[in-house]
Amino acid sequence: MAMENAHKVLRDVFGHDKFRLSQEQVVKRLLVDGQNALVLYPTGGGKSLCFQVPALCLEGLTLVISPLLSLMKDQVDTLVDRGVKAANLDSTLTMEKSRWVREEVISGKMKILYVAPERLNNESFIQMMSGVKISLLAVDESHCISTWGASFRPDYLKIARFAEEMDVERVLCLTATGTPDVARDICTSFVIDPDAGVFRIPVFRHNLALRVESADTLEDKASLDLQYCRIVPFLKSRTGPAIVYVTLQKQAQEVADRLLPHGLQATVYHGGLGHDVREQVQMDFMKSGKGIVCATIAFGMGIDKANIRQVVHLHMPKTLEGYSQEIGRAGRDGLPSTCLMFLSAPDIPILEGFARGDTPSQKDLQLWTQEVSLKDPAKDGSLDFNHYQQSKTYDIRANTLGLCYAQLELDFHYIRAVTPFYSIYDITARSTTGWQKVLADSSYASKAVQRSWRSKGTSYTIDVVVAAESSGTDRKDLARVINDWELQGRYDSGNE
Repeated sequence: MAMENAHKVLRDVFGHDKFRLSQEQVVKRLLVDGQNALVLYPTGGGKSLCFQVPALCLEGLTLVISPLLSLMKDQVDTLVDRGVKAANLDSTLTMEKSRWVREEVISGKMKILYVAPERLNNESFIQMMSGVKISLLAVDESHCISTWGASFRPDYLKIARFAEEMDVERVLCLTATGTPDVARDICTSFVIDPDAGVFRIPVFRHNLALRVESADTLEDKASLDLQYCRIVPFLKSRTGPAIVYVTLQKQAQEVADRLLPHGLQATVYHGGLGHDVREQVQMDFMKSGKGIVCATIAFGMGIDKANIRQVVHLHMPKTLEGYSQEIGRAGRDGLPSTCLMFLSAPDIPILEGFARGDTPSQKDLQLWTQEVSLKDPAKDGSLDFNHYQQSKTYDIRANTLGLCYAQLELDFHYIRAVTPFYSIYDITARSTTGWQKVLADSSYASKAVQRSWRSKGTSYTIDVVVAAESSGTDRKDLARVINDWELQGRYDSGNE
């Protein structure tokens, strides 16, 4: 019966007559066996259906963890167009939209919710999810959980703990770049059977032609003449969009400038550009028929464009896994596409610098540890650290610093990360009925709030830290009751 329902959803909602490859076995493991699973499909292999179909067959919520904001929005828009109750919860939403999403989740109407891994540090979010039945947790880009992975993200380490604390019924991990070591880490973290619970399909793509050319001498590399003599005719021969990858941000603009005199107009994308600029470049590329983007590896994750015909690596990729993922963006429609990579000896010191730059000195680590361990907590017991400032002070890269904090939290249980909490709340009634319910709340925390708030025209204001001290109540309990009132639609809040 469960699989019959899955086939009906596949046909009626997603318009497919049958599953591809091992998708059906993945869905069966989740729906029929109720077991965790790991899916290792190449880019464009159909990973999303492996959780979207079960999500519509199961009671309760499917929570999707993804680091890619653009991908979340694209998938949500597509699902909503298909009539699915889906949403993303992130910092770009208006207060009204955010409240609507939370109300739909709490009421049980929402079927699929997308969030970034950092959301799991949010006290209010954790509080909300503690009362929600999570039937399925889908962890996209799950290779980020492994310290073996080139894309390791410390916040991913906390997802397994979240799944356990929230009594998640089943977990599906998805990745396109899972080496054996990475897959082993994922299986260990989420208690996945490494034999019965892992589903792979070959990464070899018959429609991709891979070309590798040498640019051995420093002179050739410095002038880039040799590469451009080859790249220009290569790009002019394209029958669809193309991506040219470079290593450094400044190189993206340099390449675009050198292509322009040859009649090749390229846009530029890298992490140093503003958010709006990056969004526009991405949207223009998605709409283009033969557009060219010169970019760092910041471009491409979350881009689902089927007709990319060429991918060029002007410099050696940072990792083999990264190379596999980047060329995997070409030819997703199955038509012939070509990937060109240049190998050059001068690239090697740059890549070595990237690798070694992630390793802080022992002295810097000791100084950082001293600051963390000797810092006096605030009145409510919290410790407040500025990661950006610490990264500069101790010359520790942000991702490495995040790993250090994650180890203090998960391995040594010394701290527990939370989002910066609000101290002062402004409370304004949304309706007479809702406000009467606030005043009628007889819980200890509610009475502590009402004793401490101060009238401010048509609203009330309260400092929960001061209120916690005067009432002998935990700040979290006071913040929780205020958040509950907001989620129940009893008041509108402002906080600082």
